[in-house]
Amino acid sequence: MTLYEIDAAMEQFIAENINPETGEIANLEHLEELQLARENKIEAIALAYKNYSAELDALKKEKKNFEDRIAKVTRSADSCKNYLAYALGGEKFKTAKVAVSYRSSTSVVIAPGTQLPDELMTFKTPEPNKTLIKEHLKEGATIEGCSLETKQNIQIK
Repeated sequence: MTLYEIDAAMEQFIAENINPETGEIANLEHLEELQLARENKIEAIALAYKNYSAELDALKKEKKNFEDRIAKVTRSADSCKNYLAYALGGEKFKTAKVAVSYRSSTSVVIAPGTQLPDELMTFKTPEPNKTLIKEHLKEGATIEGCSLETKQNIQIK
């Protein structure tokens, strides 16, 4: 029986078993059984809440531990990658277990404080549309405060 069903049964019992003239309740034992069932149900719900709260706290702590571990491993991986790029100085490296190569990429560099026309801005947020700017610059257009920068990105496989 749910808590709602118990409450409804108690109301129905009271409506059916109260003497309107004297106010006496007949079969009081059944009402006490319903009251005990209600108290047990409320206690079970409160205990379930406490269990969920404790589990939630444990999960939040574990999530923080994982986030800390992810950050640490990310820093270590980036450090290895940067050191490898420094040590190789742009040279390719290949063995049976690993291959290090470089890939060129072109990105848009926008000088701080550059005011761009509205057609070069994104619609949703007031940020430069770097894809559109890149297309215009590759076509030979000149946009004040914007330039293309070619980078060599290390690839480790």
